[in-house]
Amino acid sequence: MTPTSVWHRLDQTARALVPGLILILATLLSLLPLGIPGWGQVTPPFLLMAIFWWSIHRPQSIPPSVAFGIGLLQDLASGAPIGQSALLLVITQWIISGQRRFLAAQPFLLVWGSFALVTAVAAVLEWVCYALLTVRIPPIESGLIRAGLGVALFPIVVRLVLLPAQRFANDGVVS
Repeated sequence: MTPTSVWHRLDQTARALVPGLILILATLLSLLPLGIPGWGQVTPPFLLMAIFWWSIHRPQSIPPSVAFGIGLLQDLASGAPIGQSALLLVITQWIISGQRRFLAAQPFLLVWGSFALVTAVAAVLEWVCYALLTVRIPPIESGLIRAGLGVALFPIVVRLVLLPAQRFANDGVVS
């Protein structure tokens, strides 16, 4: 094996790992304690942002089993009902992957609007799942605040994290 092929393999491996590492970063960011009362209930859905983005731009890099697994880890770490995030992430991935060609060809405003719709639906489904799994009606305000923060932060997260990561993962070629 030549040194060039070793570096090429390392480079390709690093590029392939980027989407998964972004999911881990998003999970950790969602769990980061900021010392703000009630922050855990309104933390922006960073993991949903990442799943949404990669489902459009590199769906092959995040198989449903990975989305499910990272969702379970987030549920375990956050205290959410087990399976809630996993289910929502896999459903999101499935829906967005089916629309990826359409969304990849659209201007950012339409992609952002699509994320807003997905986030709103996810907030309602999260609320319903929580109500069914805990057998009590939770207040919906925190879910709406969480969704609103996610929609508001989406362009910033895309610009600062997801777009550069996508460019790196795609070897400078943005789809």
